[in-house]
Amino acid sequence: PKRQEWAAESPLALIDASGDGYISFPEFLFCLALLTIPPSDFELAFRIFDSDGNGAIDADEFDEAMERMRGRSGSTKQKRFHGELSVLEDNTKLMDYFFGVDRASKLRVDQFTQFIHDLQTEVLMLEFRLLDPEGNGSIPLSDFVDAMLVGCSGLNARKEQTPGNSAVVSKKEWFDFDRVLRSVDRIRQGLAIFSGQNSGCPHIAVDRLLHVVRAACGIS
Repeated sequence: PKRQEWAAESPLALIDASGDGYISFPEFLFCLALLTIPPSDFELAFRIFDSDGNGAIDADEFDEAMERMRGRSGSTKQKRFHGELSVLEDNTKLMDYFFGVDRASKLRVDQFTQFIHDLQTEVLMLEFRLLDPEGNGSIPLSDFVDAMLVGCSGLNARKEQTPGNSAVVSKKEWFDFDRVLRSVDRIRQGLAIFSGQNSGCPHIAVDRLLHVVRAACGIS
């Protein structure tokens, strides 16, 4: 694998505890945990462990919050992802960034969720660059389909249906589609509101569906 040159204090640079330009497997799982656990879980944990109600938590409160989240109940997959938060305990560089070398600083929930957002953006950009090594700013539609369907059942059968043309996906469309995937619940709610049915909207014109999706995701 190619060694990466991280930007100073970028999320991946901070997660790369050794600074060798590579993400270890435990660090990779830690990234997955941060990107998989809903931000609302972290926001609730911050509110619960913010003992003095000042909107921020110190290093000890943060450690306790992460410890409780690691032990929370849920599916086997959820437990595994929560368990990977233990990487934080060994990453001095990341803890220094959050709380200072002397651990005297406090961390606000909006700072932490912004860190997760920046991590998501950096990972998406890294993935896009891997598919666009020449820096054209777009990737073939077939590569986009392959990337979106990784890990999905029926992948081979669905790949055969990919249009065999020169269609491309731009960087903006790449990021917008990721936002759609992360907004499925909001889209479902939007369809229910649009149709007036709790079960969603089984029949809807494509242009109106796109309107609901854009409104739910905040994309143009």
